Amino acid sequence: MLKKNSEFELTVTDIGSEGEGIGRVGGMAVFVKGGLPGERLRVKIMKEKKSFAYGKLLKILSPSAARTEPACPAYGVCGGCDLRHCAYAAQLEIKTKMVGDCLRRIGGIDAEVAPAIGMESPFRYRNKAQIPVGNGENGLVAGFYARRSHRIVPFDDCDVQHEATRRIVGTVLDFAARNRIPAYDEASHSGVLRHIVTRTGSAGGEIMVCLVVNARGLPVNKRETEALVSELKKIPGFTTLVLNINADVTNVVMGKRVITLCGPGVITERVGDVVYEISPLSFFQVNTSQAGKLFDTVESFAGFTGGERVLDVYCGAGAISLYVAPKVKEVFGIEASAAAAADARRNAVLNGAKNALFIEGQAEKALAEFRKSVDAVIVDPPEKGCSAAAILAIAQKRPGTVVYVSCNPATLARDLKIFAENGYVLEKAQPVDMFPMTARVECAAKLVRG
Repeated sequence: MLKKNSEFELTVTDIGSEGEGIGRVGGMAVFVKGGLPGERLRVKIMKEKKSFAYGKLLKILSPSAARTEPACPAYGVCGGCDLRHCAYAAQLEIKTKMVGDCLRRIGGIDAEVAPAIGMESPFRYRNKAQIPVGNGENGLVAGFYARRSHRIVPFDDCDVQHEATRRIVGTVLDFAARNRIPAYDEASHSGVLRHIVTRTGSAGGEIMVCLVVNARGLPVNKRETEALVSELKKIPGFTTLVLNINADVTNVVMGKRVITLCGPGVITERVGDVVYEISPLSFFQVNTSQAGKLFDTVESFAGFTGGERVLDVYCGAGAISLYVAPKVKEVFGIEASAAAAADARRNAVLNGAKNALFIEGQAEKALAEFRKSVDAVIVDPPEKGCSAAAILAIAQKRPGTVVYVSCNPATLARDLKIFAENGYVLEKAQPVDMFPMTARVECAAKLVRG
């Protein structure tokens, strides 16, 4: 067993799910943040467990050819990115390997994984930012949380976010300071301003600003609110300001109540020929350009010919349902969130998709009550994956094809194993890099009934 504070040399042989290098000392795995495959490192053991340990990188004895110098001054402190020290081409190779390793280790599936689809320019890709606000030594601060903590790391700019984010945050903080609006304090559940949330639509460059508050409203008069709107209108693209009420003792960012202070309260997003209205509570892929590549992959895997009846489980605001609707006979979306299901119905009307119908309900219950036969099923669950009951209900409908979209290779592999036990064989796996500079990876998997 490795002792805390002891120092060793090791060679990194793999990458963990959070982008940490993995090497071995005396047969025990050691996770080292900042290490890359092939590198020889000197590390200090910081925490030991029964079968693995965590080490701190002291010195790179032999660097990888893929190592780069991170341009971000907050990298290593801010918890937003994991792989900025790695060249982008190598990031894509790492993510492809992550998916294959999870399929083999967790799912028992030895399948070829296609190379991850990347971006031409892997920066400024996020269309949504959720920025916590806190109290610093010299007043209000906003930024991103340090890894595994709720300590805010202030930022001047973040080059994976939209260019307007910095100006929006500065404008809101100036407004809050001028009006003595206190930041929310998690420990005491006091204060007002919790988060600044921004959303940007690619269709027309529209920008939504959402202030999340621990109050019934902004504790300012109408004139001060108008002054904030006036300042925000100086930022190119700004169209709407909304207030989100979240008075719960929770780590969940958004509450359920939304008040529109200025503008329409929604922005417009576009993927291919499909237009989506995005509200503050809507779920939508954070990388619009890569979302198009992901949706194209789903459509290609399904092999639609125009006469299919399709079921889209965990459909959210209907992003994939409406994208494939012109290529199929009927598509039925199932979604547990009432707000998301309402968004999906509104977007169906917006796009004239009369063949897209949406069912509000928990996946397992809605699947059990859905009596129609289907040719294909699309599954796009949250990070925790599908329940075994949902998978069984899908398999019992005997669709010829299932296309599973996942943002977590581990739960994808676990669920594909259950699908395999119910007669479905993995035919293709295609990672799509939705989150450059991080260790996260999206993947579409094609299953056929064997």
